[in-house]
Amino acid sequence: MESALNILNRSRSLEGVEPTLQRLQRCWKTAVGARIAEHSRVILLRGNAVVVTVDDAVWQCQLQQMRSLLLERLLATSGVESLEKIEFRVSPARRKPKADPGPLFSQDEADRIADPTLRKLYKSSRRKVQA
Repeated sequence: MESALNILNRSRSLEGVEPTLQRLQRCWKTAVGARIAEHSRVILLRGNAVVVTVDDAVWQCQLQQMRSLLLERLLATSGVESLEKIEFRVSPARRKPKADPGPLFSQDEADRIADPTLRKLYKSSRRKVQA
């Protein structure tokens, strides 16, 4: 059974509401599948061509070979009839957010020192190191 969204896309009822680029970006994963969509994304619509960025040259080469099939699927799922070709570009590597290394010492380290004098010395030394 066909999804309601595919029927709406083909009937052009969303045409005035949603920009074409946004519709192509939304339909990309459905058209190409989750695995390919993980490594690629629609970034630009230039004339009759959609520009897709990919993670690396290997993905670019693989998707170039599948270009006509992917275009056919994208046309079917998005309902955008003006597309004639897909361009694949290698995007700069995506950086993952750096994890916060946290404090040098955890707050409870000093509490494990049984001797109160040594604990106090340890805490004052730690403050000097962290300053």
